[in-house]
Amino acid sequence: MNNNFYDSDVLVKYIDNELSVEEKQQVEDALKHNVDMQNELKNLRLAKDAIKVYGVKEKVATLHKEMMTEMANNTTAKKGIVRSIIRSGMKIAASLFIVVAGIGVYQYATVSADKLFDASYQPYTAGVSRGATDTEAMEKSFQEKNYADVLNQFKGLSSSNQKQNFIAAQSYLATKDYTNAIVCFKKVAALNALENKNTFKDDTEYYLALSYLKNNEFELANTLFQNIYANSNHLYNDKVSKKFMWRLKLLEWKK
Repeated sequence: MNNNFYDSDVLVKYIDNELSVEEKQQVEDALKHNVDMQNELKNLRLAKDAIKVYGVKEKVATLHKEMMTEMANNTTAKKGIVRSIIRSGMKIAASLFIVVAGIGVYQYATVSADKLFDASYQPYTAGVSRGATDTEAMEKSFQEKNYADVLNQFKGLSSSNQKQNFIAAQSYLATKDYTNAIVCFKKVAALNALENKNTFKDDTEYYLALSYLKNNEFELANTLFQNIYANSNHLYNDKVSKKFMWRLKLLEWKK
């Protein structure tokens, strides 16, 4: 194997950890210098994720098995032809399963930030008694869903702590002011980092990610949602599914 030649079926075996140590190293060495190969690997991984999410793994396994059987049954003289067939077949299969079998043309066409947000967002209703206790009026207005009063009080503060910023951020989010919600959620995170605290940490990460999503900042949203998805101990881990992450990736593609 060299940097100028590779087979999609080799990359599939690489993804499935079916290569020898030497072969795996050859692939990784080639990947360092071959942009086309990197893109091919990325597309195949995305196809595999789509297949897992949408339950058509058996179809791909059958297709791959048929291709491998065809290659094995052909003579050495036809090896180049078979290799070309398999390479083309795997590329076509990956594309088809991503666009048709994996996600469907309809889902690709209809996925939107609004729909993904609406399916995931619920107004924050848990208690906000954590942290400082000098914001009783803001907290009372927030519990009464008087968001305008919350924000009037917040704007009148000369300085603000985590709790005040969190209540304001949730109020901005509830009133569809996503830009200011992002500012306040980020302030909570910054204050936590400065003071080495975790006040509203998980809540802030999840709702900040939703704010980025609604604000069409998909890459920033993806980073936060990936961290939540990967952390089984996160308070909002059960709200970020594989299917959710796949739809978010679609939004990045459509942007």
